[in-house]
Amino acid sequence: MPGPPVLQGNLSFISLSDLFQLLGGNSSTGVLQVSCPYAPGPATVYFQEGVPIHASNAKTQGVEAVNALFGWMEGTFSFHSRPVRVPSTIRKSRMQIMLDALRLLDEGAIEKVGPRSRVGGAQPGKLKGTGTVLWESMPVIKGPVIDYMYVVEEEVFSHGHRVVTEGRHGNWIWIVLEGELEVLRETPKGPITIARLGPGSFIGTFMIFLFEGSIRTAHVSAVGNVRLGLLDTQRLYGEFAKLSSEFRNLLLSLSRRLIKTTDRLVDLYCGTKKSPVAVKDKEVYWKAGTTREEAYAISSGEICLACRTKKGGLPLITLEREDVFGNLPFACTGQEPQDASVLASKNLELEKLDPAKLQAEHARLSLTFRSLVETLCTSISVTTQIARHIAETK
Repeated sequence: MPGPPVLQGNLSFISLSDLFQLLGGNSSTGVLQVSCPYAPGPATVYFQEGVPIHASNAKTQGVEAVNALFGWMEGTFSFHSRPVRVPSTIRKSRMQIMLDALRLLDEGAIEKVGPRSRVGGAQPGKLKGTGTVLWESMPVIKGPVIDYMYVVEEEVFSHGHRVVTEGRHGNWIWIVLEGELEVLRETPKGPITIARLGPGSFIGTFMIFLFEGSIRTAHVSAVGNVRLGLLDTQRLYGEFAKLSSEFRNLLLSLSRRLIKTTDRLVDLYCGTKKSPVAVKDKEVYWKAGTTREEAYAISSGEICLACRTKKGGLPLITLEREDVFGNLPFACTGQEPQDASVLASKNLELEKLDPAKLQAEHARLSLTFRSLVETLCTSISVTTQIARHIAETK
């Protein structure tokens, strides 16, 4: 491997999930090597702009090779930054790879490799929050390097302090500087934890730029001591206003999608139908697993996104006028064509979008704005995985 590594360490200090988020958040391109004294040999994962595109591990390649790494309880890693020229054998997003691997690890489909005390014994306890955890392997959502240029004020909260209250107004965004928070939703069965936020992630979405979006849709509470940074809302809005109408619409659509997915998760958990997803009178527009590199905005009509589970298709959310769907490399939500089918109403009318143009506009965003998009998409992915988990275990 030419040249010294730009990043190296031990998996007992930083988990593989955190390592993937770090490389992804910084859009790193290069080669990650992972070694475990209890494995037959080292593994190699190739990253292109923060996304794993190929991996080899003993006799396996692709996604299967990456999945096995999540079972390595101990090991070391090194990342070499360099151009990558290998055939792409992985077509999943970074977050979807992580979530699928953690689910398989929970189910025992991935072998744990390490000392007996860690493979079969109790794991170190985590500081607990106040909500019911629906999926034990829920990852902590983290962002890349924090851009302090947008931070106008800092504040420290102690364990259990409620930073945001569901149903209250609030047109500001926090960034997590230190510590961990839990995002909770109230349900008839009590509060449930729908996300965990760590350094570099955000409290709030692009809905704050709309009047009706200033109502908070979840509680956020500190788990341990937490330091938060208040972002410059005027500066954020100035950048938002300069975006093309297509890109602004995309960001608002993603923000609405997170709310809808969370509402659906609550319905699945409680057995209610407060956010029904209608599939009647809809026809398949495309099936899950397609490789179509297209994106659309809905002009009229509606679509239903249905995710795949072990028990069959799960109607997840309904998208309507001005919502966006399709395949955008920088907006991986776990609801893309590879993972979700699209069912369309008969009166559906679409406006085709230019993915290359949107990709170029995304590349011009500030670090803070790109990180906001990353946190939003990651939150949708995690919420989608929890919804699938509930559907499969009920």
